[in-house]
Amino acid sequence: MKITGELCCGDEGMLIDPYYSPENSIYLGVDFGWKNNAILWLQPSADHEKLQVLYVHYQAFRTNEENAKIALKIHQARGYGQLSGGAGDPSKPEALRSYSQVFGVEIVGQSGRVDAGHELVKQWLKAATLTKGESGLTFAKVGKCACGEYCYRRFLGEFNLYREHVPGTGPHHGLDGLRYFLTWWVGLNEVRRFLHSI
Repeated sequence: MKITGELCCGDEGMLIDPYYSPENSIYLGVDFGWKNNAILWLQPSADHEKLQVLYVHYQAFRTNEENAKIALKIHQARGYGQLSGGAGDPSKPEALRSYSQVFGVEIVGQSGRVDAGHELVKQWLKAATLTKGESGLTFAKVGKCACGEYCYRRFLGEFNLYREHVPGTGPHHGLDGLRYFLTWWVGLNEVRRFLHSI
């Protein structure tokens, strides 16, 4: 895989995302790892019944601030609009701060039991299976960028091991980024529904 400048594959290697809907919000899910960040771009449907993983990127051996700037370049190159927010590893407040400052929105630290977060991801995957992708967790097809293809295959490789996954072992950074986001976002929606009902 060729790294050109600061952006993997170079600006010319990135494609505008045909699966992105500008009228809907877009979020980040981030796991910082020890030296490598997994960054997921996620977009819920307008009715919040479906969540689509638009793009996945793994970035290694840079500071969190450098990784955040690279993530912003990818965000812009793929034609995404203003980020609405996001969630990441609560044990890395300085990394959350870097992403928040670079994107200009708060990326929160989402705490909670790991097994409960994993179960939530599994429930959303099951919903997608039962409804043939009409609701639940779905995955956009990756573009032709070689880096994007590599990152997407790595992410799907993590998912193939998901049923037997023991938290904290094996490849898990993409899954953790998704877990942090989904736990935060589902909780946020429950609060919105409650406030709307009163």
